[in-house]
Amino acid sequence: MNQQASKKAQLCCAREKENLVAELQKCDWCSTSYESFSKCYQSAAREIGERSRACLTM
Repeated sequence: MNQQASKKAQLCCAREKENLVAELQKCDWCSTSYESFSKCYQSAAREIGERSRACLTM
């Protein structure tokens, strides 16, 4: 992997980490029960995890 691609992947992963933090904060504020809280966390982690893995292939 060249250095340019590596830098691009780092920026992408950093952006996805920020997105994850924002989504988890939304889960904290919007959840009314432990079940909805858990589902929200899992959904956010799954979605952003997929995007983060895509960053690594850049």
